[in-house]
Amino acid sequence: DYIVVIPAYNEESRIAASLKALKNASEATDHRLVQVIIALNGCTDATEAVIRRTNKQLQLPLTLLHSERGYVTAMNTLFSHAKLYYPDTTIVKTDADSMVCRSALGILLDQLVRSPKLIIVGGHPMPIFDKPHNLQSAVRHLKARILSLRSVYPLSQVSTHDTSNYHEICRTDPQPNILDKEVRLKTFFHGRLWCARTSSHIANLDDSVIGDDVFLTVWTYKSYGPNTIRVRYDANALYHPYSGLRRHWKVYKRIHEDKRRVMMLPAYSDLQQTQQVRLDWLYILLHVPVKDKVLFMIYGIIVGFENTSFNMVRYRDSFWQYQEKEA
Repeated sequence: DYIVVIPAYNEESRIAASLKALKNASEATDHRLVQVIIALNGCTDATEAVIRRTNKQLQLPLTLLHSERGYVTAMNTLFSHAKLYYPDTTIVKTDADSMVCRSALGILLDQLVRSPKLIIVGGHPMPIFDKPHNLQSAVRHLKARILSLRSVYPLSQVSTHDTSNYHEICRTDPQPNILDKEVRLKTFFHGRLWCARTSSHIANLDDSVIGDDVFLTVWTYKSYGPNTIRVRYDANALYHPYSGLRRHWKVYKRIHEDKRRVMMLPAYSDLQQTQQVRLDWLYILLHVPVKDKVLFMIYGIIVGFENTSFNMVRYRDSFWQYQEKEA
């Protein structure tokens, strides 16, 4: 059995597609969907009406909650509800603007069944690109591809430090198309799609942090030790990538700030190095098509500028303040 939790803020244009994809994925697995719980996070648009209208067709087992505006508030509202009513049920988290691929839930849940030591299994965000129809959309398409290259080529990014002792599972249960290369990959999961063994296995988020994936990664390793998190690169959640440099900068400034805040929590500061990653230029040069090699070089320049500027600009925005939804 599993439940799905979704925080939603002003997602009237995308949440219907997200729920339809979730329905499709739930029907493709033998595991039983018990409840879909959505936290309406101070929405000012028609998100709730779209959810209710869409679910008349889908007939998902649905609970709508209301939370004050703020991502941490929304997630803690979802976690508290899950722990109260479904404490021993596997919990899947996805976003209201992501579309879970048909096979993704089965892959994540089967992995938990096969690997009793795992606490969290993360999915992989995969960008989808709109077909260009004029010069302006072609430019947007190019920028979106540059800014999402790491998702297109997950092997292009590796851990900065030796984290092989966090990847022991890949030796006995290798992933398709990843195999032993997993030993060098990231040790954290992405917030767009992940599942935990039960809702009781995870903590509510600390009030000082901004997101869920940074904090829950170090909390899980602190609580349960290495080899308790795995990312499945074949369990995809589709999303529309950012096509603007300003928005990309703000998103990664938030992540940079979230890592800093988690590092300031005394219990977790020693685990921050496990989340440091870099581009693997050798892999890029040997395995990426020429046209995307050029795009990676541009991306490397952008990332270098962003990382430098992050330390010079004070963080001002909340998680939701820059989430204007692109058409």
